[in-house]
Amino acid sequence: MHILHLCHTPSCVNPAHLRAGTAKENMAERDALGRRDVRGEQIGTSKLTREQVVEIKKSSLGLKALSDMYGVEAQSIWRIRTGKSWAHVVVTDEARS
Repeated sequence: MHILHLCHTPSCVNPAHLRAGTAKENMAERDALGRRDVRGEQIGTSKLTREQVVEIKKSSLGLKALSDMYGVEAQSIWRIRTGKSWAHVVVTDEARS
């Protein structure tokens, strides 16, 4: 069980604002309130910047060359190119090189 905030203020310790709940309930409330919009560089573990992702999407280099260039796994480059990650970064066909 987790302690959930009825007031949705994580630092609040008022017992009247707290209730017991599951992690699943907590995530559902977070999503319902629109507090899940963390993408790209906002994710603390992100190794790439938006500009680097644009370069990756534009590049004609292979997965291995790009993974070596940016210090990430080839799988990460593949996920970027297939839209499985960084899908919010859109590069038009005219901008590709």
